[in-house]
Amino acid sequence: MRTETRYSGNLPLVGQIKRGPPLEKTVVECLRKTKKTLATAESCTGGLLANRITNVEGCSEIFLEGFILYSNEVKSKRLHLPKSTIQSHGVVSEEVAAGMAERLLYVSGAHYALCTTGIAGPTGGTQQVPTGTIFIGLASHQAPVQIHRGFFPGSRATFKRLAVDAALGMLYCQLLKCLTLEPGRNLILPG
Repeated sequence: MRTETRYSGNLPLVGQIKRGPPLEKTVVECLRKTKKTLATAESCTGGLLANRITNVEGCSEIFLEGFILYSNEVKSKRLHLPKSTIQSHGVVSEEVAAGMAERLLYVSGAHYALCTTGIAGPTGGTQQVPTGTIFIGLASHQAPVQIHRGFFPGSRATFKRLAVDAALGMLYCQLLKCLTLEPGRNLILPG
């Protein structure tokens, strides 16, 4: 499944609507309730995804490991991602995000693997893949690999924050599909 988000600066994203606890807390709680685990591999978000997850009390029950894989060589070495995939499609691509997620799922043994690859800027973009582009890959044993393409122009800090919001939102949506609500229980709405 492929989805796309463009951020214009005036539309709220998952994680920005103030309705409940922070999205990362909601994700950790969903994983704890379902006794599932998570691993992350980040490039352009530089560890912010793992940081937000590990800021939540009780995350050690669900978070197995997080990689920051900034260079192409390290992506190939740590995840056994074929160099040919990077060379053929470019490091910021649907194929690389999918490959990272699939390989991380296998390497980590987690139930969910969440990965980011993108161009935070301000330089490095092309006409086909402009600065502010991110691909998020989500792999699990319950569903085919999902890829989300996002476009979040702005500062590096803004890009990283919005990209991590999108990644957590993507995982949360997948968890909702797998979460069975008990009678009389309310659905958790993230903040």
